[in-house]
Amino acid sequence: MHSKDFKHLTIDQFKRFSAKAQLPEKLVLSIIEETVERFSVNWKTVKDLPLKKELREAIDQHLKTIPLYTLQTY
Repeated sequence: MHSKDFKHLTIDQFKRFSAKAQLPEKLVLSIIEETVERFSVNWKTVKDLPLKKELREAIDQHLKTIPLYTLQTY
């Protein structure tokens, strides 16, 4: 599947990507896990940023549709 929609990104797609790019699967998945974890931790601090409440809520709702974000276990 070719999509720019984050809700279509899955662990399996990154596994296929690592194989196609001839990269170690464990490394790719580790980077994905670290990136999602860092975003998750940092996103909780946005209360200090000048974002409208509606925008934060919209992003929170969007995050619930992203398998990589909701799974967070590899």
